[in-house]
Amino acid sequence: MQTQTIYSPARRDKNIIQPSILLEFFILLSLFVFTNLLTDNMSENEVGKLMIAKQFVSPQWLPNDWYLNEPQTYQALFQIIFGKTISMWGFFATSVLGRILTYSLISLGLVFIGREIRLRFSLLFASTIIFLGLGQSMPIAGEWMIGGFETKGFAYGFVLLAMWLSMKKKYLWTAPVLGLATSFHVLVGGYATITILMWVLWEKIKHKNTFDWQFGNIFLASLLYLLTSLFVLIPLFFNLNDPAEVSNTTLLEATYIYTFLRNPHHLDPFTWQKIRFLIIGLHLFGVFYCWRFFTNSLLISEQNSKDKQIATEQRVALAELTAFSLIPFFLGFLVAPFDTQGVFLQYYPFRLGSLMLALDTILLLACLLQVTQKEVKFTIENFIRSKRIALFICFFVLGLICLFPVKNFTQELLALRQFPLGVEDLSAESLNAFTWIKTNTPKDSVIISSPGQFVGFNWLTDRATIVKFKLVPSTEPYIIEWYKRLNNLSGHPESWRWNKTGFAMVDQLDQDYRKLTKTQVKALMQKYRSNYFFTDKTHQLDLAIAYENAEYRLYEDHQNLLQ
Repeated sequence: MQTQTIYSPARRDKNIIQPSILLEFFILLSLFVFTNLLTDNMSENEVGKLMIAKQFVSPQWLPNDWYLNEPQTYQALFQIIFGKTISMWGFFATSVLGRILTYSLISLGLVFIGREIRLRFSLLFASTIIFLGLGQSMPIAGEWMIGGFETKGFAYGFVLLAMWLSMKKKYLWTAPVLGLATSFHVLVGGYATITILMWVLWEKIKHKNTFDWQFGNIFLASLLYLLTSLFVLIPLFFNLNDPAEVSNTTLLEATYIYTFLRNPHHLDPFTWQKIRFLIIGLHLFGVFYCWRFFTNSLLISEQNSKDKQIATEQRVALAELTAFSLIPFFLGFLVAPFDTQGVFLQYYPFRLGSLMLALDTILLLACLLQVTQKEVKFTIENFIRSKRIALFICFFVLGLICLFPVKNFTQELLALRQFPLGVEDLSAESLNAFTWIKTNTPKDSVIISSPGQFVGFNWLTDRATIVKFKLVPSTEPYIIEWYKRLNNLSGHPESWRWNKTGFAMVDQLDQDYRKLTKTQVKALMQKYRSNYFFTDKTHQLDLAIAYENAEYRLYEDHQNLLQ
């Protein structure tokens, strides 16, 4: 007679749930991989962060490059880990590996939050697709979560995990996870810490009779947070206590340059398109409606099963966390009319709140759809009278949705054979020019190049350059010097005030760069101790030509440094 092993209900649930969690995780991860893994590698913000990481662990790489040697120790954890992987495996491999790691963290956070609010995975998957297609393509403050590889990708992944842990009331675990988020990105992690701390205090007020508030736990949580955020707290402490001297001939404050001239798309709401405010209003209405619906449902759910009550409570908690994340967001709007120098706005008050608002609104509306669908008697499934047909239609629709990103992924995969062609519109001619520079110029050469084009000039040529508009420093002395250098490269006085803001200024800087005269170029060479000037072939100068092809030309003047 055969015996049958009988497991306890808890063990049976564990055996059933764990594979399901892994499956959901891999499905979301696959979605992110197919849509973003091979898109714009080594461009935009990613290339700047990775070049700094390599320079941080290998100071001998480009010791004479001004931007790469700016002290940016507040991102030391990221730089230590991935600077070493760049040294071992190269930039592209690190880009792919880093993206997979950040996508994994975000996928895990979304799966856990989805389960905590009892959202069916089909709706979580659909919500994620909507977030990728709408939440990030129509940003409120130009913020994004899933895309290139940089520090804030890790930070947002840890923030999602911290939100899930706090909703489960596991505050001792929440604290170190928030500390890690802060170590990777001080602003994302810092604002998330403030958000969750305010929400915990709100929970204490709401449940003062049942809330477990022990001094020992508070002390331990604080200690864990401080320990895991040391990578950013120590550099910030030394930076605050060691202010650098600023020689400012620009007549503009560094905070003004950073906020209103370089980053208005993130920091200055007065320059935003009107559609953004409509998007904000729609999201706010959605969150408020869901919060009110689920709050009212708590009175009903108390008479129903415990699981339904917990689900409703967690949906209310998610709405409340969203609301608290918006406090810096609305504070930014209140301060904006008076902060004419960007003293407060420079700290990205719209960053976390705008993204949490976009993501959580979609999740809460999906929960609302799930709840209300159960109350509708006449469903599509009843009409079709077949679960198999309904399942087929669901997969067919999802297949159509995913077909386009998969097609793009296949094209991007095939394009790797010619990498880095296509990066930043890199052509065969520009790549040939960079290869020549890498193999035929001295290793310690400083190459003067366009302020707007080729953000990754350093890694493409293995040579130092002067400045790039995209690569803006983080400290006041360097921001002022960055502004001076851009004006120098475009043939203007250091004190010249730009007549455009944000990326609208890039084209003008590049156009003015291509109008520099021989006298101006020689002055730049002497000022920045450079022998080489890289430009378009149409830029005619009475200087010796070191290299040229159909599109580009490299001028040289070795006598310049001897003067």
